Amino acid sequence: MKRRMSFARSMPVAVLVIGLSACGQPAAADRPANEAAADAAPKAEVSSPVASPVIAGAYRMEGARVGDLTLEQASSGWKIRLRGGVPTDMGASTPADCELQAEGSLAGDQINGAVVPFEGDISSVTAQDLQGHAYVVTVRISGETASVTTDYDGCGMGADLNGDYRRATGG
Repeated sequence: MKRRMSFARSMPVAVLVIGLSACGQPAAADRPANEAAADAAPKAEVSSPVASPVIAGAYRMEGARVGDLTLEQASSGWKIRLRGGVPTDMGASTPADCELQAEGSLAGDQINGAVVPFEGDISSVTAQDLQGHAYVVTVRISGETASVTTDYDGCGMGADLNGDYRRATGG
């Protein structure tokens, strides 16, 4: 005949099992407050930081006009170099390529720059050329495309650096 164990008799066994499971762990009161709080706090998921898009590199405009854009990160911000912007269908009457350089800062997906004096391969701009003018260059990055807008009017007739440039090479 089997005997049933009463609740009163099984109670000491339950207390012993619970007590043994806590062995080796100091009571929360015996641990430093920050350690006890850390155990009690819900665990946050650790997420990896979102990678910022690679902006630096060479870009090329092709189509009715051709041009090259180079974006380079510098200690003072971003260097913008533009060259080209001439229509491809003008034959012998094609104006000389236009060239400009600007420096600016990144805000979100956009570099806001100002034309700066430079000595280029096909043209130069001096501080005197810029006196009284605050030419602006804006480059907005979207995926592999850099959209350029500028009010610079130092290019030859027919040359225009405004437009969309596609990434040619990375940083």
